[in-house]
Amino acid sequence: MRGLIGILCVFSLLWAQTVIVPIPGQRQGGGGDSGPQTGTIVGIAVGVGLLILITKSLMAKQAPSDKSAPAVPFQFILVSESPPPADLQILDTQTFRGLHFSLIKWEKTPKDLGKKLTGKVLFFQPNYIYTLAGEVQSLKPEGFQVSKGPLVAVLDTGADLRLLKDVPLLVKNFRKDPYKPEDHATAVVYILYKEAKTPLLLYRVCSEGRCDSWSILKALVDAILRDIKVINLSFGTPARDRAVELLLKFALKKGIKVVAPVGNKPSERLPFPARLRGVIAVAGKPCFPQKICTKADALEPYIFETPFGTFKGTSFASAFHAGKITRKLLNRPSGIIHLQGEGNLGEDKKLDF
Repeated sequence: MRGLIGILCVFSLLWAQTVIVPIPGQRQGGGGDSGPQTGTIVGIAVGVGLLILITKSLMAKQAPSDKSAPAVPFQFILVSESPPPADLQILDTQTFRGLHFSLIKWEKTPKDLGKKLTGKVLFFQPNYIYTLAGEVQSLKPEGFQVSKGPLVAVLDTGADLRLLKDVPLLVKNFRKDPYKPEDHATAVVYILYKEAKTPLLLYRVCSEGRCDSWSILKALVDAILRDIKVINLSFGTPARDRAVELLLKFALKKGIKVVAPVGNKPSERLPFPARLRGVIAVAGKPCFPQKICTKADALEPYIFETPFGTFKGTSFASAFHAGKITRKLLNRPSGIIHLQGEGNLGEDKKLDF
């Protein structure tokens, strides 16, 4: 669009500078003054076209979205350099490094929202829904202990604090609904802690297998402002989430290690955030799931047998890898964890990684 505007500007300027110099004894324009009239008409047409193109280019841009990607109905995230218009139905706000993030409710079309926000925001997008990439079987109440003091951030569901016996230093709920314990985060925290042996910080941004952009965004802002070294994101979406991407790039630039799973279904394309450059994409070992495992940055065990249940999925491979990274950062010896090999769920193997 910008290139086309530039070409039209050059063309119109050249046309405006054109001077017709008559040659003595030669008739101009085939018997009339059609040359100047034609120039006027073309000039007007070019001017009108330019005006339309410039107007469109200045309209608020909706971030390119995958229509197949699920999103929270009637919710949009605005990213701007100033507070959002006051006449919008604002559900929540967050600021970071001079940027304003706003969660709004909008029941009209995205096109109508784009018109309303012309010149007022950098971009806007749906509030995307992410899915978790792990399955927990037969959770039992034996539990385990987690030390206090946050160093690693886990963005996930709520965890069962009764099973953990000793909660992390801080558990923060960034969802609107009340905190509730769920199996997924309980498993992720267990695997990560058993490998890293270091304090954890749990952000609740998911519930019942679904996470949303806004909750993830707020948790990332909090994590970046802390002395967090590793962030584990055991979820993914087919969409390109530009708001979350913006914050992940800040985290990566700060030197924070970000780890995410490739998902559990064979695919040709990595989900977001695993496909974002700089994020460590983790698949199952030896190659799970098929096809997409070849695009991963790391391969880790993805079936774990623990004192209180069996865990399967790249969510847990991601958590395990995040634990390994943390352990290496701290220069600590490996933890010991029970796991089961792919396709051999009956044999319990004790391996030292």
